[in-house]
Amino acid sequence: NVNPELFANMFSFEPKKHIEAIRTLKRALAMEFQGTIDILDLIIKWFFVRLWYNANEALLKESLDYMYALFNNLEAAKYYMIDFEAEILAPCLVEKLWTDNVQLKILLHKIFCKFGNVYPSQKVAHHLLLGMNSTNQRTRIGSIEVLVDLVRAFGPDIISQKDIKLFAKLLNYHDKDVRESSSNLLCAVGQYKGEELFAIISSDASPQDLEALHNKIKNFNIQYQKMWEN
Repeated sequence: NVNPELFANMFSFEPKKHIEAIRTLKRALAMEFQGTIDILDLIIKWFFVRLWYNANEALLKESLDYMYALFNNLEAAKYYMIDFEAEILAPCLVEKLWTDNVQLKILLHKIFCKFGNVYPSQKVAHHLLLGMNSTNQRTRIGSIEVLVDLVRAFGPDIISQKDIKLFAKLLNYHDKDVRESSSNLLCAVGQYKGEELFAIISSDASPQDLEALHNKIKNFNIQYQKMWEN
C-alpha cells in the first residue's frame, strides 16, 4: 500500500508536490527498501510520466538524483530489473539526453553506467542505439556519448559489429558533433580490440579517417578524461 500523503503528492498537478513525493521516495530507499521494491512498477510508471511530459529542470534534477540512488540501492541488493521495468524507464532517460545542463548530463551518464549493473548492459546499449532515431539532434548525440562510457565500463561486446561499422560510416557525417562522438565511440572500442577494430571497419571509412582514428586511439584515455573534467 502507498502512503496516502505520498500518493496525493505523486498525483498532484503542482510540480513542487512532485518534488516532495520524490524526496519521500528517496528517504524510503534508506528506511524501507523492501517497500520500494514492492511498488517498483508503480514508481517506474510514475517517473515515466513525470520525465516524459515535463521539462521542469528542478523536477528533472530531483528525478535523476532519485534514479541514481535507486540504481545504487538495487545494485547493492543484487536486484536485477525485469524487461517490463527497464523498457518503461530506459526510453525516457534516453530522451532526456537532450539536456545542455552539464551537471544533469554527467548525472545521466552515471545513471546509465549504473543501469548496466542492474540490467544487461547489451540491452541498455540497445536503448541508446534506438536513441539515435530521436527527432532531437542533441538526444542522438547524447546517446552516442553515453555509449562511449558504457563501452569503457562493460567492454565492446555490448554493441554488434554491424553497429561498429555504422559508427565508422558516421566519421564522414555532415554534423561535426556526430562525427566527434562517433570517433570517441570507436576509440573506446579500439582500446579493447586494437587492430581488430580496423579489420572490422576497413571498408566503411576513408583511409584518411582511418589514419586519424588510429592516431586518436593512442591518446584517447587522456583526451576523454580531460573532456569530462572541463
